[in-house]
Amino acid sequence: AAPTTGRAAGRAAAPTDKPRLYVWPLRMDAGMLEPEEVVTLPLTIANHGGGHLKGSTETNLPSLTVVPSAITPDVTHLMVRIDTMGLRPGPYVCHLGVRTSGGDQIVQVRFQVRPPRGMSQTNGRFPAV
Repeated sequence: AAPTTGRAAGRAAAPTDKPRLYVWPLRMDAGMLEPEEVVTLPLTIANHGGGHLKGSTETNLPSLTVVPSAITPDVTHLMVRIDTMGLRPGPYVCHLGVRTSGGDQIVQVRFQVRPPRGMSQTNGRFPAV
């Protein structure tokens, strides 16, 4: 066999290639949600570099969770779960963080919780939005 030379061979053999995180979408909008509703939205991640992508996710709202929360080399799809149980009616803008060995990414998640049926937003119990 002929000896391997050239740029392609050097790149394939280079163990210094580091993972590089790719996340899509970077912004999610779940729209208008009912009280006590649970919705899930897909989030795609990939490694656009070398090596193994590892990490975790975190959110700034307990009603927003990500499954799986641990990122391993074989994970490419995450499910973002919004549970409106116990949330007040109104708009929400929250964030989920993807922290990995290939970089970090913040994804904005937006939604609005509708007032319970039969309750107006102007009856004094909830402020107008």
